[in-house]
Amino acid sequence: MKTYFIPLLFCFASWACNADKDMAMLSDAPNKQMQQATPPDSVLALLKRGNARFVSKQSFEYDYFKQIHQTEQEQSPYAVILECMDSRVAAEVVFNVGLGEIFNLRVAGNVVSEDILFSLEYAVEHVGAKLIVVMGHTHCGAIKAAYQSYEETLKNPHHLLKQIYPAIQTGRSLDEIAQENVFLQIKNILAQSTIIAEAIAENKVKIVAALYDVETGKVNFMNNSK
Repeated sequence: MKTYFIPLLFCFASWACNADKDMAMLSDAPNKQMQQATPPDSVLALLKRGNARFVSKQSFEYDYFKQIHQTEQEQSPYAVILECMDSRVAAEVVFNVGLGEIFNLRVAGNVVSEDILFSLEYAVEHVGAKLIVVMGHTHCGAIKAAYQSYEETLKNPHHLLKQIYPAIQTGRSLDEIAQENVFLQIKNILAQSTIIAEAIAENKVKIVAALYDVETGKVNFMNNSK
């Protein structure tokens, strides 16, 4: 282990080093010790700072091949992101994180299915992720398709679109529906997963809502975090 790793680990775990110049030194992919030493709120702070760098065009450049070798035997990501499959929304880029830092689950409309739920539980229970982010985005094609099928009262809409319908009943514009859909999917996660609900109740894990703005690159975190 390199001699500079210990002070950097202390800096990272305690979050005493918030300046970007200090964060720039943290080119190592997370290991289990780093992951377990970092509480959920600190992971959230990491993502917020990363997005701020992205929006201000000051993103860090990572040594990906170094991180490939560091993670070839094991992974210890801090967070799991459930987001839409939209090509404009790439979590690793918009949060400016390196390899091994986040799980990235992508499905149209960022909806919760049985497979997605299992993946979230795996990330939390077996790999130790501390934060779940459910992230929708503006100008979402899945939201638009769900809205159109809802308004036209299609007899046999796709199951994925039907999962968004409750959000349509509470939202007005498409972007408002996208926001309500995020809240809806968080509600579904908590109702359907005892594993995740218990981890949150024990303060081992946090789940937060977010909406990505495809026009600005900014991730807006919303006030229903648990």
